Amino acid sequence: MNDEILDVVIVGGGPSGLSAAWQLRGRSLVVLEERRRLGGRLKSESRGPYWMNFGGHLFPGAGSNMHNLVRELGLEVIEIPGLKTAMTFAGKVYRSKRVEAYPFVLPMSLKERIELVWVGTKLMTTVARWHRIAKPRQGEPDSARRERIAKFRFGKTFRDLLGRPSRRVDEIFQAAARRAAAEPEQQSAGVGVALFGAVWSGKKDNTALNLDGGSGRFGQAMQEHLGDRIRVGAAVQSVRQDGDLVRVRYLQDGREHTVTARQVVVAVPAHLAREVVADIPAAVDGALQVPRYGSWVGMTMITDEPGPMPYDDIYAMTTPDRTFDMFFNHANPLRRPGRREPGGSLMCYAGGETAQRLLKLSDAEITDIYTREILELFPTLRGHIVESHIQRWLIGGTYRTVSDAAAFEPLIEYCREPGHRIHFAGDYFAPLGQMEVAVTSGKAAAEMVSRELMRESRTSSTA
Repeated sequence: MNDEILDVVIVGGGPSGLSAAWQLRGRSLVVLEERRRLGGRLKSESRGPYWMNFGGHLFPGAGSNMHNLVRELGLEVIEIPGLKTAMTFAGKVYRSKRVEAYPFVLPMSLKERIELVWVGTKLMTTVARWHRIAKPRQGEPDSARRERIAKFRFGKTFRDLLGRPSRRVDEIFQAAARRAAAEPEQQSAGVGVALFGAVWSGKKDNTALNLDGGSGRFGQAMQEHLGDRIRVGAAVQSVRQDGDLVRVRYLQDGREHTVTARQVVVAVPAHLAREVVADIPAAVDGALQVPRYGSWVGMTMITDEPGPMPYDDIYAMTTPDRTFDMFFNHANPLRRPGRREPGGSLMCYAGGETAQRLLKLSDAEITDIYTREILELFPTLRGHIVESHIQRWLIGGTYRTVSDAAAFEPLIEYCREPGHRIHFAGDYFAPLGQMEVAVTSGKAAAEMVSRELMRESRTSSTA
């Protein structure tokens, strides 16, 4: 039993929990993280001049809360020069810089071309409306903007928006939609539009940045700065308010511990928050049932090729004719004019129903499938994959189904109300879970904690 009373306990060491911890670092606090590392799905490992990214890797640019946080930690982001709109089709790689050109570039029948133009135009028109809705407004809190985005096209599925084009055309949009770890039939139209909106921004891409050294540097830097206030391998069992305090019970190294605080930020996936927080108001409990979670299955590779490869100019490629949905060249941001360093780092992944099928296979079986299909695209890579790892994200992307916006409102209202000692944060505070959503919600929870602690301090001083 720990008799010390802290200002705040933060449950969860992913981007949202670490964002809250950073904002509150001047307070007495601990961060409890079940894994043996920080960062959540921001995971990477160094390999000489390269790194293996296993999860999230696209960081938002200047003006975002994540960008500000990265800079405060002393980390650097690097621009990605390569194509992010490459695509495979009928077994070949196509490199159009503009997605609008694909109906005229891909080897299709006239019917397929017309369908691709029709669905693409409809989607781009909707994306343009989404951008107007999503545009920040002067003086507007982040929460209000998130609510507005959440209500955009929430009453229909992404499948309703796409319609039912012929198979090969449909597979293009399905592969792209699985970036949300869900099928078009499962996600709301707002989720699918948000996915495409990140690509079709109509301006210089401000989200296409990598963290120098790999995304795992984020959690490592937090560990370095916060030191012994981080407790890894700490599996939280319960969060329970007890009068004016909150008691958090957790297991670490087979032993049970309890830590007591004035405030708690619960920054774990919504369904896990429901499991650990006791006495949640019924409406808030219902809201925490709204976010859905899909899975991803990825393979990360280190290669030893001695010179240029046919994918050097590509960063991201949609692969509708493969088992995996996306292919990434994580060495691309390190390519500079002049001499090309040997070797590289690649990744591919599948989401949605494909991931569910792959999860039933062994790592060796998945490796065989992915490797065979990559070598079909890039035969010169044969014999140059020197290391590969399968990453199973069972709790992968979070997304909303139809008609979820109203059901989530009670949690939004709860987070606005003063007087609470237990607060919630996570990437599920938007229809599509993204890094910036996680960091922003963590910052918002920390700001509420600060207000509550200051209010309590003023009350105590005047008593």
